Amino acid sequence: MKRVFALVLSAAVLLSAAACSKRQETEEPPEETAAASAPTATPKPTATPKPSATPEVSPEPTEEAEPAYRNPLSGAGMDEPLSDRPFTVMFDNHVQAVPHHGVSQADILFEVLAEGGVTRMMGVFSDIRSVEKIGPMRSIRPYFLDIAISFGAVIGHAGGSEAAYNRIYNEKLNNVDGVRGSYGFQAFARDQQRLYSGIATEHTLFSTGENLYKCAEEKDYTLTVPEDYDAGLRFEKDAAIEGGDKVEDIKIVFNSGKSTSLHYDSETGLYTLFEHGGDYVDGNTKEIVEFVNALMIRTKTSVIDGYGRLSMVTTGSGDGFFTLGGKCVPITWEREEGKPFHFYDEDGKEISLGVGHSYIAVLPTDSGSVTFE
Repeated sequence: MKRVFALVLSAAVLLSAAACSKRQETEEPPEETAAASAPTATPKPTATPKPSATPEVSPEPTEEAEPAYRNPLSGAGMDEPLSDRPFTVMFDNHVQAVPHHGVSQADILFEVLAEGGVTRMMGVFSDIRSVEKIGPMRSIRPYFLDIAISFGAVIGHAGGSEAAYNRIYNEKLNNVDGVRGSYGFQAFARDQQRLYSGIATEHTLFSTGENLYKCAEEKDYTLTVPEDYDAGLRFEKDAAIEGGDKVEDIKIVFNSGKSTSLHYDSETGLYTLFEHGGDYVDGNTKEIVEFVNALMIRTKTSVIDGYGRLSMVTTGSGDGFFTLGGKCVPITWEREEGKPFHFYDEDGKEISLGVGHSYIAVLPTDSGSVTFE
């Protein structure tokens, strides 16, 4: 039965006994003696009885120790605190641009509208160097810059609107650009197989995580995070939604031209995406991309020029939904300029995400909707 929700703020231990684990001591039988008039007989040696087998003691179950540190972008346990600076990468999400490569290694994947009724993905990576092929990469907009800034990330993209470039230059944002960037080596390349198959050139630009990192090194960017680095997210190993509605399928409508579906698999406890008529797959692994957490948030959005380019408000506050483990609850979000996003439940308490990857959809206030089944 479908329910359509407006995005509004409403929302033994076994112990072995000692007697069972300790060997019984066995006494030797006393020597037999003859009558005094008879010579003393030499006793036959008596074999010592074999001790009964000691029962195996089952090890006492131990609770898994809390890791020394957690990855601030995924909650994964770490022996040392995160030191590498995150990278964000802009993924072209036109129908000709899929499958995306490298997205399964993004700790967080944002999906946000661009002009023309299409969305773009922005991946947030805590370990960009481990990503082999990454892309296809596409241009950036100012509100994507806001998202990248909220994580203190180096910004990977291929081109951008003039408004985005003005901010990059004026605010001296650390970026790696596949269109206007200049580097001492070839960091970006067109996928020839895609070109030969007739895919438009703008949907074919790729790089590697290692090359993006080398570009940032060449630009002499700071590539570590401060000791007090905070991504604004809270994670718990056994995070769960108390109460809430049980949902398995979610349809996210960005506008009349673009929607994405989420499906919850109760056996794996994970969410998968469905768009452009198929499952959302990583081209590197050929496997469906999975998420532990899914958030849908709404913000004020407006068209700012004749090309249909958008403006989105990413500061202040808004509302949305949080799904985890097949349940959903209303949430609110808050963000200050230059700071990370924070997410709260209806009681004003920061939500705890499950350990793993997250998907976050950013929807327009007037045209976005979410349908639960």
